[in-house]
Amino acid sequence: MNIKKITIMQMGNLAHVVIYRLGCLSGLCAVAIFGMQTAFAAQEPSDVITTLDKVKDEKSADLKHADAPICSPEALAQGIWHFSYDEASRADLVWSGFGDKRHANKKIHKDVKEPLLEMIKAAKKDKVDLYPASIFRSVKKQAWIVNDKIRKKQKPEQIYFVSSPAGFSEHHTGYAVDFYPVDEKFVKTKAYPWLLENAEKFGWEQTFTADYSKKSGVSEEAWHWRYVGDEYGKHLFEPRTCQSLIVDENRGVIDEIKDLVDDKSSN
Repeated sequence: MNIKKITIMQMGNLAHVVIYRLGCLSGLCAVAIFGMQTAFAAQEPSDVITTLDKVKDEKSADLKHADAPICSPEALAQGIWHFSYDEASRADLVWSGFGDKRHANKKIHKDVKEPLLEMIKAAKKDKVDLYPASIFRSVKKQAWIVNDKIRKKQKPEQIYFVSSPAGFSEHHTGYAVDFYPVDEKFVKTKAYPWLLENAEKFGWEQTFTADYSKKSGVSEEAWHWRYVGDEYGKHLFEPRTCQSLIVDENRGVIDEIKDLVDDKSSN
């Protein structure tokens, strides 16, 4: 499906709106509309393919670039949700204490290192081994992973079921960890039930649970955990939603959305 950014505009108290044209079939077009939630109030318009249920304010790290989509258009075209995250700065990344300190995937956000070590230490007291196999991942590395799958002729739905598009991975933040083994075998280790029982005490949670998988279309991952034990982590991973609808190209969707937002902002 050919994805094309149509326009960026300002509408009333809606700070920025970015419209992506995902594709058309027999006059019906799928478009993605991204922007601040305030303009859409309680009822989302039927002409909008994608609205944001909850977003961070403009100062949030993942809204630094107003024209960056909140949900990946490529994944959303397959009915799969992947949300945008900015890459942590080099100044905020430190060696986790595991593996080769020269390897980027063993780096972690400086605010998350101690909480991770505390949890690993507690697990060890219970004779459970937690080993961080992969932590930070750059946007560039994520792009290589996805492009490699594209080169291998994998279908988009296969790719985005298990991999985030570049710019849409929690690993970019330095706040997410994949524990070894990074596959389905992790469920059978002592580590997984220990995490389910104890991780919350240390500020950690599993992102891709069975329930989240059903809702988002992303594969369940027992090994992937993120830190929500500080205000930044809670803010960073605040729940968000992508909703998909089909609109008729001949109805002038851009004008209708502008009119809708103007009406909402006058209330």
